[in-house]
Amino acid sequence: MDIDPDNGGSNSGYGDFRRDAGPDLDMFNNKKMLFFDVGTNKGYTIATWLSLWMPNLSINPEVLADYLRTKLKLNDCGACGDCKEEGFVKFNSSLRMKKTIEIYAFEPQPTTYEILSQMKQWTNVSFLYTYQLALSFDPLVIQGAENTLNQHQIRLFIFEYHGIGIWETTTLYQVVINLDHKDYICYKIGQTGYGEYLQTIIVQPKSVQVPVGETIILDCTVFNQYGEVAWCKDGHCTMGRERPLYFIPRYEVIGDRQAGINSLQIRNVNLDDDGIYQCQIGRTVEAREVLSNFANLTILIPPDQISLTYVPPGIAISGKEFKLKCEAFNTRPASIFTWQIPPNTQIVNISQENVPMTINSKLFKSISIITLIADINQHGQEVTCETTHIASNKSLISTAIIAIDYQPVVKIILKPTKMYENKDYWFECMAEARPSITELVWKTNDTILQRMPPMPDGRYPLHLTVTREMHNQYLSCSALNSAGVSEDIVILNINYAPQFKSFPLPYILVRLGDPLILSCDVDSNPPANILWTKNGEFVGGGSQYQIPEIHEDDFAVYACIVTLGGQFTKIVASTKVLPPGPPRFYPPQPVLASKGSEVMLKCQLEKDIEPNNTFWIFKNVTLMNNMKYTIMPARDVKTIPRYEIGLIIYNVQTNDFGEYECHVTNQYGSEYARVRLEKRSSHLLLQIVIYFGLLVLLSLILFSAYLCCHYACRVDQKRTTIRRMRQVQTWLKSKPSMWIHNLAAAEKIPLTVYDVNSGVTRTTLDPPVDIVECYVSMMDKQKRHDFNRPLIPPPPPPLSTLINRIPFCNDDHSDQIYETADPISWHIDV
Repeated sequence: MDIDPDNGGSNSGYGDFRRDAGPDLDMFNNKKMLFFDVGTNKGYTIATWLSLWMPNLSINPEVLADYLRTKLKLNDCGACGDCKEEGFVKFNSSLRMKKTIEIYAFEPQPTTYEILSQMKQWTNVSFLYTYQLALSFDPLVIQGAENTLNQHQIRLFIFEYHGIGIWETTTLYQVVINLDHKDYICYKIGQTGYGEYLQTIIVQPKSVQVPVGETIILDCTVFNQYGEVAWCKDGHCTMGRERPLYFIPRYEVIGDRQAGINSLQIRNVNLDDDGIYQCQIGRTVEAREVLSNFANLTILIPPDQISLTYVPPGIAISGKEFKLKCEAFNTRPASIFTWQIPPNTQIVNISQENVPMTINSKLFKSISIITLIADINQHGQEVTCETTHIASNKSLISTAIIAIDYQPVVKIILKPTKMYENKDYWFECMAEARPSITELVWKTNDTILQRMPPMPDGRYPLHLTVTREMHNQYLSCSALNSAGVSEDIVILNINYAPQFKSFPLPYILVRLGDPLILSCDVDSNPPANILWTKNGEFVGGGSQYQIPEIHEDDFAVYACIVTLGGQFTKIVASTKVLPPGPPRFYPPQPVLASKGSEVMLKCQLEKDIEPNNTFWIFKNVTLMNNMKYTIMPARDVKTIPRYEIGLIIYNVQTNDFGEYECHVTNQYGSEYARVRLEKRSSHLLLQIVIYFGLLVLLSLILFSAYLCCHYACRVDQKRTTIRRMRQVQTWLKSKPSMWIHNLAAAEKIPLTVYDVNSGVTRTTLDPPVDIVECYVSMMDKQKRHDFNRPLIPPPPPPLSTLINRIPFCNDDHSDQIYETADPISWHIDV
């Protein structure tokens, strides 16, 4: 491996070393050259280098093999028959002596490295440095030197191919092609030797792009040409100076053969001429063959069609990525795309690819895909794709209109400003989307309250009964369409009454001198006020009341009073603070019983300490369960914070009356209370008389109340009647005369007859008819009061009241109006 330390230029040789002697390798200048031999083995490669650049040492592979065989008794000729190579012995020694070289040899095997060290002593040169170091096998070294090779810092690259080791999984063809792509020319140094003379291509054919119908020339100029030229197209080498060029007269090799000019001319090019061309100079006895670089001939054909479509799924959703695809058809080479998009549109990516129109087709379909972030403001705007081609001065344009789908836009537009628990409230949500929403859901946290279908006006009301459990929950309105889900959220702030979460026990036992903390944990919104009282007197506030040290006067009843404005009822929890001690009884009341009856005696005590033993004593005798007595053990009275002990006495006799002692024991001591059983008096008649008197008294009170109510109603009715009489009189004064209301208009008769017997003015008709007028103006007022109730004639009154009378035209038939002898007075019978 030869590395140029000055200009970084490089060339690599694989095989024949023909590049080593040519002018392009520039090996005859005065620059210093560095050589690295990785996997030196016995040093045959170093001997080859010395034969070329240090011929004065007279060392070559054959000489080294003789040294190893005679001095070190080794008959190893190398994996590639290196010992049979004579090296470079025919070059001008005066030119080679001008080189300054340094050689670095790497060999990992200890035994081989020992041989290499002896070989170094044998050569007796100062520019050879040996290292017992393993780098890797040749293919891996080539891979590791990838960057150095790419930068052309390696001018000569020699490696050994013997088909073993890592070479079993790496082909020589792959390595050669890789180096060829890096513009290195590969040669082979083998057991058969190499040519004496070098023929070198000094003007390489270059890739070219031309439109259809043009004439092109691919250059191939050879220095020191010995062999015949052959032009290859896509690997088929049948074109030469003396051979027909595909039997196509448009192909011709031109140039001076003596000057090494072997250019290929193609006239009137078309798509069939598109391909990869190479110039090859054949092998002769004097020289090896030489191959040119590959040259691509590309026929330029502009596209004939363009299309702009969405990339599946073909939906543009606001806030998400969507893709547009622009395609140019029947083009070679690829077309160039230009996109015009709406302003303020975010571009994520623009990619391009080319695919054959059909299998094995040389025409391409150029595809450009642009990825954008959809935005609702882009809806209805244009996107334009323009394609240009090197073979045409005209562009193709395609335009598409963007349709943006967007998730629902949701807003809760109606919500109460203040809410109280167990009350009903209305909420309203507005939602709009494209496409239309498919469903709207009201939820509190994760609990679904109501599902609603799409509404034409986009408004979605919710009727909700709020509870204290909903306080601080999220009330959400979620709308769904094919573009996604959106929601609007409000936090429920519900005012609710105070409620105890924890409060003191009914009884608290504490010793003198001990501290005491009373706690009252309350849940309410807003936070409630908490007051503490001691035996009804205010002593403090807050959720806790503390007594650092209990004194005698601290034993009392404490109450936690919780209030919250005027909207809610206050709540109270009380506790009785007591010192530990024997049972404490409530004062018992005497019990009355009749002779021969069954009676139960009870004694009640404070519920501060649970009793562990109870018994009854009567007349210094401890009572037991038998046919006479049943002792009820201490039980917890749920309705009141007390313990209760009972004694049932059957068939009470005279000797059973007296005082009974109720004894109770707890962990602190014993105590008893006396309950007196007394005989009930039997004054049954007196009791009956008393009950009867009370009943009569109650009846009189009820009858008096009825009379008072009836009188009050009569007075009220009279006032109403007088008021109506005044209204009738006022109306009559406004009329010149009265007419019978149920006669035709042409038969109106004045009022002329007065009946003394009945006191009623009658008409002259036979038989006489009472004069009754429907006072419309007066009734209109009443009808409006009765919500426009229609005037329906009332049912006829009883016969006793139907004596020459016609009912007043109102559904209340109890009002009858009649005219009297006095022209200014009226009788209204109610």
